[in-house]
Amino acid sequence: MVVNEKVLEKVKKILALASNNPSEEEAQAAMLMAQRIMAENGITLAEVEGFTNEVVDVPITQPHRTRWWYKILATIIADNFRCEAYFNTINRMSRLMLIGLKQDTEVATKVFNYAVDAVRYHTAKYVEKIKRDSVNNKPLDLTGIRNDYILGFLDGLKDKFKEQVEKNNWGLILVKDNSVLKAVEKKGLQPGRKPVINFARSNNAYASGYRTGKEFETRERLTECI
Repeated sequence: MVVNEKVLEKVKKILALASNNPSEEEAQAAMLMAQRIMAENGITLAEVEGFTNEVVDVPITQPHRTRWWYKILATIIADNFRCEAYFNTINRMSRLMLIGLKQDTEVATKVFNYAVDAVRYHTAKYVEKIKRDSVNNKPLDLTGIRNDYILGFLDGLKDKFKEQVEKNNWGLILVKDNSVLKAVEKKGLQPGRKPVINFARSNNAYASGYRTGKEFETRERLTECI
């Protein structure tokens, strides 16, 4: 497929906007917009930055205890940017990793970091609201409520990506490269232990998180200045 030069230039500008934008929300929106445009035109950053079939392993967390939701979030992002997420453990120290084509891991890493910031920000904001609205200082399971909200956010984000892929028929475009599949198979990755997570079973917290996760999307107005 011959890639339209104007499309490539637009993607470059959007990625530059994402990298240099002081607004977290607009940076997040720009990254998702880049994914949408690349998927619609059947291209990856290989066409933007020069072709490479180099498969790389990239750490996306520091070697310490990783929050329970990081792996779930990383898997959601990886699946939508042709990568695979896994844990690498050395001397009892684990790091969350992405494996994929170099250009795909670069984009996926940026989106992961933006999404982590979004989860933290919106969760803290929601918990503060819950504390303010608490009647008669009634004891609250804030850890459980926080986890309910985060789970809702992750499910909302996952469904947002799914709807976006189904609506635009991106399924085949987002299939992982054969070289990535072979590299993953060679690693012989095994499922890790499921963490024990405290949930408050708050439907309100989950629903609020879900709505916010589904709002993690592109803003059409960003294209107006590209």
